[in-house]
Amino acid sequence: MSIDLNNYDYLLPDRLISLHPRQDRSSSRMLVSDKGSIIDSRVADIASFLNPGDLVLFNDTRVIPARINGQRMPRLNSSIAVNVSATLLDEVSPGIWSALIKPKRRLKDGDLVKFSKDGSKEEIAAIVRKSKQKSIFLEFNISKKELHNLLMNIGNMPIPPYVEKVRGPSESDYSNYQTTFAKNEGAVAAPTASLHFDSKTFGTLKCRGINYSFVTLHVGAGTFLPVTREQLLSRRLHKEYGHVSKRVADQINQAKKNGKRVIAVGTTTLRLIESAVNAKGIVEEFDGATQLMIGPGFSSKVCDKLLTNFHLPKSSLLMLVSTFHGHQRIKNIYKHAIQNEYKFYSFGDCMLISMI
Repeated sequence: MSIDLNNYDYLLPDRLISLHPRQDRSSSRMLVSDKGSIIDSRVADIASFLNPGDLVLFNDTRVIPARINGQRMPRLNSSIAVNVSATLLDEVSPGIWSALIKPKRRLKDGDLVKFSKDGSKEEIAAIVRKSKQKSIFLEFNISKKELHNLLMNIGNMPIPPYVEKVRGPSESDYSNYQTTFAKNEGAVAAPTASLHFDSKTFGTLKCRGINYSFVTLHVGAGTFLPVTREQLLSRRLHKEYGHVSKRVADQINQAKKNGKRVIAVGTTTLRLIESAVNAKGIVEEFDGATQLMIGPGFSSKVCDKLLTNFHLPKSSLLMLVSTFHGHQRIKNIYKHAIQNEYKFYSFGDCMLISMI
């Protein structure tokens, strides 16, 4: 079955793109769609749409300040330095990191780049490496732990490109672009549906007898990149690394056995859990990479509901929610959200939807 991304397009007024999150996280608006009806609510009231014994799953990845700025040092017989911006993606081998770099065309294999930050005396030096496929990498002569420690001092939070373009980075991003329960370092984009949850919301879930637990998927910068033709043909996305413990896998399987519902908070959580399911529909312990693309023809084996933000046009995430809840229903939801001034994208509002 071929996929036409034009089927997942829509027009959004710029005023509805949220550039900052709500200070009171759980006050974010939540559109609830179930059995064809649409209800306008708030995240703070999510427990009223769930039942005792239901299991809510969150992604506890921690975003690292992976966006760094610096200069390509002058080459031999040249006095010209070039400003460079990079977002580190993944350590592909010891000391070697794949990265999104600008300006890519002005970098050659073997170039020396020094990254720093105004107000900090520390810097990170890296050697540019280019593959035969023209992919670009940065080689650091320090350990991963040392690199992470330096990033805390000179790196910026990798906020979405459409946010950075309008307002630039902010010191508040270090807390605002991080969940309140972030634990395992490794993401270069936040699991944004989880940004809505605070201690009050978790307290409400607990009081109502609704269970919750955590998995880890390190969200990659590919979440902001356009879907490629190769990805559509292969039905495989960029690699992202995740972990589902045996304890959580057992929790999920027991909830399903008891006839309770499993609710994924965020598309990252949904993709990870569905990647951990075996041929018999049982969730197993998982530790590795997933490239799962959820699109037409896919049916969730585990998750009954999904809490997710409103996504970019023509994105794999919009295709995912359309597959999960129904294409026409999602079109109706987005129309309703726009008409009712919901805020969109990473710092925006969210929706709670059921699997069709």
